[in-house]
Amino acid sequence: MLELAGEEPRRAVIAIEMFQSGNYTSPTLLGWDYFNKPPLFNWFLCFFIWITDSASAFVMRLPSLLFYLLMAVFHYRVARHFLSQMPALLSAVFIVTCGDVYFYGLANGAEIDIFYGLIVYLQAISLFWFFHHRKYGMLFLVSYFFCAVGFLTKAFPSLLFQVLTMGALCVYGRSVKILFNWKHLAGIALFVSILAVYFFAYSRYNSPFQFLTNLLNEAFLKSAVGERASRLPEKAAMYPVLFLKMLAPWSLLLLLLFTKVRFGLWQNPLVKFSLLFIFFNIGVYWFTGQPKIRYVYMFLPFACTVLAYIYQRYAEERPQAFHKLLRPFGFIFLAVGIAVCVVPFFEKLPLLPVVFFALVFLLLSYRYFFSTLPRIWVMIVGIVLLRLLYAALFIPLQHKALNNYQPIVKN
Repeated sequence: MLELAGEEPRRAVIAIEMFQSGNYTSPTLLGWDYFNKPPLFNWFLCFFIWITDSASAFVMRLPSLLFYLLMAVFHYRVARHFLSQMPALLSAVFIVTCGDVYFYGLANGAEIDIFYGLIVYLQAISLFWFFHHRKYGMLFLVSYFFCAVGFLTKAFPSLLFQVLTMGALCVYGRSVKILFNWKHLAGIALFVSILAVYFFAYSRYNSPFQFLTNLLNEAFLKSAVGERASRLPEKAAMYPVLFLKMLAPWSLLLLLLFTKVRFGLWQNPLVKFSLLFIFFNIGVYWFTGQPKIRYVYMFLPFACTVLAYIYQRYAEERPQAFHKLLRPFGFIFLAVGIAVCVVPFFEKLPLLPVVFFALVFLLLSYRYFFSTLPRIWVMIVGIVLLRLLYAALFIPLQHKALNNYQPIVKN
């Protein structure tokens, strides 16, 4: 297990101080009032500290792993009502095997972003779900509830997601009448009430106005007019590449759009809404001087829905062609198996896991080329095994490399 890095130590220290002081309303960092983020995510960290009686790196990262799995489960339960069994299940599996989150995001799980991605996803998908079922009261109450939860997690971006996603919903439904439904006021009232309760409690320790002002300032600093606005053209040009990298390897399915197959993306309700959600909201993070991919995990379920639908439509039209298209990935798994055999000649590694993973990947390569199973499922198993290999062999090597610098730093 790697030590906490990036933003993780900050989240951990705030949670530990909160747990030790018993003050769950006004967060502090090294004893100083902390105004950059609301405290909700830290409440979950405190809960896990309490039930495990530990504040280890594993415990700090465990909530994000559970929230990540919950995102996939919730998405599958929604998707199966609008997609057939295979693409619905694949969309959920794609979520938990996207390379950037699966390898990097979970390795930095004490950060806030996976949890916030789940909350924004629930906020957006509740708008679609209840609109589709014509339950407008629940549409506003549930979406504004999650908007309030998101506000207590990352503040003002949640309001922006609510406004822009309702715009996407109006385009989806070809009407703006939904915005003027009297039940909209009930949702807004619920949102205001939840925040009012928190900030009333917060006022016992600090000024809510000062806190809100700083939260708004934080939002502007990370926007297109923020402190890194001069880097906007450069970062905006590279952002599509970063976004596709987050979805890799499944983003390669987008290449199928250049074939002659008719995908009918606009015909499926969930796929249509997913495209609209991405189109209406992605600009918030695309056109900014700080385009960090961990900020956009909430787009994963919607993007994976589109990718799974593309896969299913192409596989139905040209099953043999798709089987051949996946063939090169078998050579990647074969190369990994060979590499595992070679690494011990350069680095000292325990023999048992080396032998185990070498045999597993060589066997997987054989099954990949000669099995009658759909190759995409064998490929998914391979990605899962790659993550286990990374955890078993290469994280210890990273940890060893970091420890090698500690004597130098001490001197």
